[in-house]
Amino acid sequence: MNEDKLYLENIWNEILVAVKRNRPMVAREHIWATEIGKNYFDRYHKMIGTPPTRVIEERILRKFAAGDIFEELVGDYLAKIGLIESSQEHIIIPEDDDHLKVSGKIDYIASMPDWDTAREAVKMNEGDDSDITKEILNKLIDELSEKYPQGLPPTIFEIKTINSMVFWAKKNYLQEAYPFHIMQIYTYLKAKNLPEGRIVYLSKDDLTIKEMTVFHPNAVLEEKWEKDVKQITKYIREGVEPPKPDQIVFEPHGCVRFQKNKIKYKTEGVWKENWEVKFSPYFKMITGFDNEEEWLYSLKKELKTKNDELKAQYILDNKL
Repeated sequence: MNEDKLYLENIWNEILVAVKRNRPMVAREHIWATEIGKNYFDRYHKMIGTPPTRVIEERILRKFAAGDIFEELVGDYLAKIGLIESSQEHIIIPEDDDHLKVSGKIDYIASMPDWDTAREAVKMNEGDDSDITKEILNKLIDELSEKYPQGLPPTIFEIKTINSMVFWAKKNYLQEAYPFHIMQIYTYLKAKNLPEGRIVYLSKDDLTIKEMTVFHPNAVLEEKWEKDVKQITKYIREGVEPPKPDQIVFEPHGCVRFQKNKIKYKTEGVWKENWEVKFSPYFKMITGFDNEEEWLYSLKKELKTKNDELKAQYILDNKL
């Protein structure tokens, strides 16, 4: 086989990496909506233009690109029934005395004045769509028209892709696992003054979807948003580096499994390494280590101590 003629393989692999390859960090004076709710240390250094201390592997860059492709797939389905009002709309919340400018791009704003128009759109494309696509589109119209008989009002949709292992492990508490996704869509709702948005989580390996609704205004989210944006604004304007994130965090949805007298038990919660640190572009600045393996090894003793304490407390509380 002449590998010089394998044009699809070469182009595909190269382009996916090139599009997502690390760009030079450039100092900026605005906050990205996608950052709100994440740790201040990473955000501060990104905003002042600090070069990353690690290079993202090409395989990870391809995963990022795959996420974009899957997000477009969901948007294509919405577009096929005429739901897309806009895509990648740029929003800005202006700077003021307490807040830096906040900027972002909304995946999709969807709306539908009447469902007959949507059904007609599906019929017009019947010859081009597969059977499964037609079934999904018709079912989507049936469900939406039942819930919104007067038409779908403008609604923001943010599509998030996750690998299947993480998706199924966190399916019942995704809103707690990724609070910054809620902050992101709440930012868009504030900017557009819209009442409702949807976060759509897509499992990349099996295409399972989990959807959650975020409403605006919301007193709890508003308080969190204000606290976050004011704090990072203060760090940037005063030139003060935020504290580094904790390297070990408590995961309330995990557990420590153990046996006593040949009976199996599990605690409520577990101490784990902080995944935000694990994937931070400033990993070495935070941990002092060059690679993940050395860092994880350095945490073993403290993690064991903390989780042994959880087990001991469980035994005491339950009089085992």
